[in-house]
Amino acid sequence: KFYICSGNSLTAGTVYQLAFLVHNPLVTQSSRDVILKATAPGGFAEEYFDTPGTNLLDIVSGTDPLYVSHRFTTAKVGQSTIIPLLDNNITVTLVSNVDFHSDQRSRITIAGFEDATVDCTEVPLYQVEGFDDPSGIFCLGSYSGTGQWHAPSFGLKLRLCSGVVLQANKMYVFAFTVANPASAREAAVVSIKSTGSAVIEMLMTRPLGRPYMGAIGGGSPMLIRTIKYATTATRLTDVLGEVSSNEGIMIRAGTYSGENSCGLIVEKEIFIHAIDGPGSVTIDCDSALNLDANDVPVRTRNLEIRASNVVISGIRFLNGHAGGASVCETFDGCQVIVNDTSTINSDSSNSTNGTTNGTNSTDATTEESTSIYVDENPDGGCLLIRGSGIFVVESGFHNCEANRAGAAIAIDNGALNTELDRVNITNGRALFGGGISIFAYSVGEDWLNGSTPAVNFSSDITLRGVSVSQCVAKESAGGIFALGAFYVDTDTNTNTAANIKIFNSNVSNCHAEAGSAGGIQFINVTAEIARNSRIEYCTAIINGGGIDFENLLGIADRTLEIKESSVSNNEVTSGSGGGVWITQILGWARISESVIMNNVAIESAGGVGIAGSTSELRIDYS
Repeated sequence: KFYICSGNSLTAGTVYQLAFLVHNPLVTQSSRDVILKATAPGGFAEEYFDTPGTNLLDIVSGTDPLYVSHRFTTAKVGQSTIIPLLDNNITVTLVSNVDFHSDQRSRITIAGFEDATVDCTEVPLYQVEGFDDPSGIFCLGSYSGTGQWHAPSFGLKLRLCSGVVLQANKMYVFAFTVANPASAREAAVVSIKSTGSAVIEMLMTRPLGRPYMGAIGGGSPMLIRTIKYATTATRLTDVLGEVSSNEGIMIRAGTYSGENSCGLIVEKEIFIHAIDGPGSVTIDCDSALNLDANDVPVRTRNLEIRASNVVISGIRFLNGHAGGASVCETFDGCQVIVNDTSTINSDSSNSTNGTTNGTNSTDATTEESTSIYVDENPDGGCLLIRGSGIFVVESGFHNCEANRAGAAIAIDNGALNTELDRVNITNGRALFGGGISIFAYSVGEDWLNGSTPAVNFSSDITLRGVSVSQCVAKESAGGIFALGAFYVDTDTNTNTAANIKIFNSNVSNCHAEAGSAGGIQFINVTAEIARNSRIEYCTAIINGGGIDFENLLGIADRTLEIKESSVSNNEVTSGSGGGVWITQILGWARISESVIMNNVAIESAGGVGIAGSTSELRIDYS
C-alpha cells in the first residue's frame, strides 16, 4: 500500500513512476495479474495493469511482473553458408540452468528457420568436434541422433533418448542440415521452447553484427545473399558494375592484376570475399603488370571504398600506390601529380638509414622507368576507406606506398565505425603512417593550416588481431597514424570523441625516419591499446620510439590507456620517450598490467615520458 503524504496530491494527467524491490520465489511461475485499487473523492474503480510483454534475457515476455522461469543460459545458433540453394549446416549450442529428464517427457523445439527445406521429416543430427555425440542424447522412436522436422514452424523437434538426462550447466553442441532457399532474404528470428522438466520459451542468439563469408551477420541462420562470382577469366571491374547493393562478390582463387583489377572503386553496400579461403585471392597492382594502351606502366591503388557497410574478406593486396611519383616532403605540401611521366625508382632496397630490421625504401636508385600516376588522393596506397561501417577481415597488404598517409590503408575523413580484423601489413612507405592512417574527422579544403575548422565525428575505429611490420614513415608514425580534430567547440569547450581501439595486435620493426613515433602516433584522439598487444623494435628520431600520444586540445577526456600489453625494445635516436612519449595539455594516461622494457632514448625517459603541467600519468601493476 502507498499513502500520499499529508499536504501533497497526485495531479490528474501527470505520469508518476516508482520502483520497489521484491524477491522471486524459488520455483517457476507464470506472470500474475497486478491490480490497481485507489480511494479518491467520487470513488475509483479497480483496474488491471497492462503487462509489457517484452523479452528479458531472451525469455519471451520476461518483463511481465512476477514471471519466473528457468532458462537456457546459452542458446546460440549459426549457419555455414549464405549462398542460395546450397546445403546449410545449422549449429546449435545449448546450456541450461536446469536438468531435463527423459522420463519427464522433456521436449525441445527449435523453430523459425523460415524458407529452409529438408529432404524428409527425420533429420539427422551431427556431432561437432569436442562435444558429445548427439546420437546418444536425442532420439526419434528407434532412430538415435535424429530430430523431427515441423514444417509449419520451420522447426526441429527434439526428444531425449530413454534414460538420458540433459544436465544443467553443461554445454551441448550439435548440427543438422537444411537446404537454403533460391532467393536472398534477411536472417530468421529463431526461438527455442521446452516442455517436461522445465517450460522455457526464449529467443536464440545469432551472430548478427560480425562478418561471415563476407556478409555482416552472415553466420545468422537463413541470412541469404545474392552472389556474383569472379574468376581470373573475368574482369573485376565488370563484376563490380554488375553487383547491386546488399549483394556479394565471391572471388575464386588466383592472382588478379592489370587495369581491370586495379583502381577499383566500391560505391554500393556490398561485400567482397575470397571464397576459397583467406589469402587465396591476390590483387597485384605492380606497375609492371598494369600497363596502359601504350604499354606504359600505370601506378594506382588497389581499392577505394566510397560506400558504407562494405566488407572486404580474405584478400591479399600487393604493390598499390596512391598519389604522384614520390613520397611528399611535407604534410601540407603534398602535390598530387596526375598523368605525369616523371622519372621514378622502379626498384627498392632494404635501407633504413642505418636502423636495424630494415624495410623497403625507394630512396635507393637501381633502375629507372617512366610511369603514369592516376590517383588524385595521396592517401591509402592499397586501400582508401571513405565510407562508414566498413569491415576488413583476414586480409593482407604488402609493399604498398602512399604519397602522404596510410601506405597500406587510409581510413579517411568521416569513415565512422570501421574495423580491421586479422589484417596483416608489411613493407609500407608513406610520409605519415607507414602502415595505417586514420583521419577521424571531416575537413574542409584547406584543413591542415586551420583556416577551415575540422569537424570531429564520434568515430570508433577498432583494430583486432592486426599486425603492422617493417613499415616506414618518411616523417612520423612508422606504423599507425591517428589524427583527430584540431579545434574545440567554443560554446561547450569540447568536441566529439574519436576513439581508437587496438586489441591483440602488434606493431613491430617500423621506423619514423625524421620525426616522432616509430610505432604509433595518436594526436587529439582517445586511444586504448589492450589484450596482449605489442609495440616492439620500432625507432623514431624525435619522441616516442614506440608510441607518441599528443592531446593538444585541452580536453580532459582525451586519454591514452595501455592495458595487458607490452612496449619493448624501441628506440629514440635524438629525443625522449624510448617506449612511450605523452604530451598533454589536459587529461590523463594510464598504463596497467603491462610491460615497458628495453627501450632507449638519447635525451630522457627511456621507458615512459610525459610533458604537460596539467596532465596525469597512472601506472598500475606494470
